[in-house]
Amino acid sequence: MLIISTAGHIDHGKTSLIKALNNFSGDNTPEEIKRGITIDLSFSNLEHISFVDVPGHESLVKTMIGGVQSEYAMLVVDINEGLMPQTLEHIFILKIMGVKNIILVLNKIDLCQNLDEKKEEILKKLDFTPIKTFLVSATKNIGINELKEYLLSLPVPNYEDFALKINVDRIFNVKGVGLVATGILKSGKLECKNYISDENKNIQIKSIEVQHKSVDSVNAPARVAFVFKGELKVGNIIYSKGYLRSANEIYTTLEGELKHDENVLFCAANKQIEAKYLNYEKYAKFVLKKPIALSFNEPFVILKNARAIAGGVVLNPLTEPLKKAKMIELLKALEQKDFKSAFALLNQNHSTGFGLFCAPQRFNLSTEQALEYAKIVGEIVDIKGACVYTKKALEEVKTQIKNLFIKNPYSLQSAKSLEKSLGADEFLCDLALKDLDFLELNNGLYHKKGEKIEKLLENNEEKIYKELNSLTPKAPYNIYDELNLDRKSGDDIIKRLCSKNKVKRLAHNYFISVIALDEFVKNIQGFLKLGVGVQELKNEYNLSRKYAISLLEYLDTLKGVKNIDNKRYLMQN
Repeated sequence: MLIISTAGHIDHGKTSLIKALNNFSGDNTPEEIKRGITIDLSFSNLEHISFVDVPGHESLVKTMIGGVQSEYAMLVVDINEGLMPQTLEHIFILKIMGVKNIILVLNKIDLCQNLDEKKEEILKKLDFTPIKTFLVSATKNIGINELKEYLLSLPVPNYEDFALKINVDRIFNVKGVGLVATGILKSGKLECKNYISDENKNIQIKSIEVQHKSVDSVNAPARVAFVFKGELKVGNIIYSKGYLRSANEIYTTLEGELKHDENVLFCAANKQIEAKYLNYEKYAKFVLKKPIALSFNEPFVILKNARAIAGGVVLNPLTEPLKKAKMIELLKALEQKDFKSAFALLNQNHSTGFGLFCAPQRFNLSTEQALEYAKIVGEIVDIKGACVYTKKALEEVKTQIKNLFIKNPYSLQSAKSLEKSLGADEFLCDLALKDLDFLELNNGLYHKKGEKIEKLLENNEEKIYKELNSLTPKAPYNIYDELNLDRKSGDDIIKRLCSKNKVKRLAHNYFISVIALDEFVKNIQGFLKLGVGVQELKNEYNLSRKYAISLLEYLDTLKGVKNIDNKRYLMQN
């Protein structure tokens, strides 16, 4: 599908031109009819083309920006009035938004006496070259057929097949159908399934329409309408889960003049967000009042006092742990699309690994394309996990593992258990374990060389049993962490202790030795004659409510103990 936006000064005939092309009148709301101007975006079709007609009034620039998300635009100029203030502002916005294919439509030629002179005058004042210029009269249907034929012959752009992304521009309720949203499908393929919004809400797509026809799916670029279930607002972005992340610090190129620390309105996709501008040499950092999910090379416009004064494209859409000098170095590489240098810099500055599943958002690259760069610059590359690491990161993990075995020589570990305890990726932990020559692998677990696994298990069993020999023992996972013990090994040890009847499970994470439990029952006998409830146990033994309830429920299993009004009594024979 081809999407074509309009642009131009108010009353220069944008809406009339669309009507002449496809017989659709966009100004149909009561206020638009009353004022005789376009206020909202309007959408219509001509065969495989979707038109987005935008308002031209100076107070509606924000709405206009939301409508310019296309490869093509028709700049409509009244040939008699020439380039007016909003014409110039719209041209600035088109250029900032990356619309390279601008078709100049000189309208109202039926009222012009000197066509050639007026045409040349307008062309000389333009700071760009239109891909084509047409002389038309929308009301008299002059030149419309030629324009129509040209538009229908334009090539449809080929978008990268990344994950789905839709900018939502309208939401309404259709009786008997439900909630309907419309928007521009920026990337990917829309199907009837579940997606997520930039407000982290689940969105279920129930049915899809393209140009008033029901379809099972549609590929970008396209204007789409869809029936949905979930929470959605105008301005939301819908995307495939895991594809986009939001951030409130955005790094960009900048065209236009802004003052450092200046408050502005940041406009991108269909959103307008208050922001603070910070100078980064020739680049910009915008600190946004609300986070937004943007992508590499995505255009934006800056408004001040409702006027478009600056803009650019996003270079880094996510917050980075980089100092200013390093960030500027990264921005230079990204601006030049020197991804080799960008990856090298990011690899060195991400101490725990640099993930590449975010490559479509961060670099406009597929994960596979990103991995090719990673293989060139990454010191250690995890192909399956799409992550790159430094050798320094590997050495740091090895040092942590060495310290762990110094602390507990009887430790049993796996890469998965270390991922949880050390906070390092499983891939890196696995490499480190394999590279440590004082360890050996036995039944999927690493331990110190020369140690018999039976002896290790026996030693750890003693330590765990000792920890559980208390009325208020620690939770098992906390004990495992302190002993630097693999969780599966720890769970197996507790299962053995339970099977030997040395430990009893009273609740999900409440294991206690039978000796400690018997001691408790012995000491509670006197209290049971008077009645014992939750509060009495909490006060006497300094227990949590959870532990107190578990012990009372255990007392219920004993002969001679009865529960009366949530208190346990020892019944006399």
